[in-house]
Amino acid sequence: MRVLLAFDREYPLYIEAIAEAIRTFRSHVEVAVTDAGKLEAEVERLDPQLVISTSHIPSNPVDPKLISSLELSLEPEQTSKFRAGEHHWESTHLTLAQILSLVD
Repeated sequence: MRVLLAFDREYPLYIEAIAEAIRTFRSHVEVAVTDAGKLEAEVERLDPQLVISTSHIPSNPVDPKLISSLELSLEPEQTSKFRAGEHHWESTHLTLAQILSLVD
């Protein structure tokens, strides 16, 4: 499985911590990190099954190519938006366990 994490320039350490946690707890997963401004090009290049981003994931042309995505809110009271196939849901107070379950 390939996971691409995209960050806004304000939050590179936060997304790097999530990337390292995925590498540690899901060692079979390929993890790449990119700047959110390069998201479209990296989706084309890497063909990930999951994109986790701290910014909005554009619906065209990136979103149709993804099996699953997570728009990660860095504010605990704001919702993070999940999509896995046709299933969509939102969650506040996102935990690392929830992120790892999406990877699974």
